[in-house]
Amino acid sequence: RFLSALGIHKDTNWSAELSYLLGKAELSSTSVPLLGMGRDVADGHLRLESGMLESDWSIRLSSDYFTRLRNTMRNITHAWGARFEDNIGWHLGRRLITVHPVGGCPMGRTPAEGVVNEYGEVFNYPGLVVADGSVMPGPVGANPALTIAALSDRFADRIIEKQSASSPAPLRASAG
Repeated sequence: RFLSALGIHKDTNWSAELSYLLGKAELSSTSVPLLGMGRDVADGHLRLESGMLESDWSIRLSSDYFTRLRNTMRNITHAWGARFEDNIGWHLGRRLITVHPVGGCPMGRTPAEGVVNEYGEVFNYPGLVVADGSVMPGPVGANPALTIAALSDRFADRIIEKQSASSPAPLRASAG
């Protein structure tokens, strides 16, 4: 991470680094992970730079949320008679882990506000539709799978409606 911050070495292998830190896994075999879900402020930006994904997101605007979440987790571990430990990423520059990343291709009313419209249609690229979690403007709290499914269903209905409107009426056979 240090070399990456200096722009010397941008490639990281978190799984290898974590495996090295865990060693024989004595620590992880006696640990219970606590997962927190919530809504941080979606104020970051992603971009490709020299073929690598770069992020400029900061936790500054979400720090109150993270403080409350970590305090709740401390209370849980205290009730269990256990010791609270932050994940290794938190110790290495307040880095977070997410299992439900969303955003990156947000919905908006205009190209200035987003990449796609309310039907997942990419502005200025007719026929191109994005139907996944990237169109969400930010976190929704709990697992976003049903929200993503509902959006995808809405987008599919729109594609079918547009296709039906542009296709000629089907031929009908008549008896008789």
